[in-house]
Amino acid sequence: MMTRPCHMPNCPGEYEDRKIVRATRFGGQLIVIEGVPAEVCSFCGDTLFTPDTSATLERVVRTPPPPVAMLPLYRYPATDGASPLADAASEATAHASNARRE
Repeated sequence: MMTRPCHMPNCPGEYEDRKIVRATRFGGQLIVIEGVPAEVCSFCGDTLFTPDTSATLERVVRTPPPPVAMLPLYRYPATDGASPLADAASEATAHASNARRE
């Protein structure tokens, strides 16, 4: 495996080839893609994609294939005492029900 120095200012890390999970929002939906090839800095986490990988990610986000799994979605806990985990569970259940109908 070939490594190269990170190009971020003052970062002593090196880029390493990895498979990562990429999450993004498109059209109001959260899309999670696993197994994405990337170069990731071992120190700061800066992530680089090849042009081919970037084009593939764009294509998958714009016209996603059928999902291979449904995942629970959690919100970061609110500081006002509300229960966002219950809200997230309700939304995930509603989303799963809608996905089955489609």
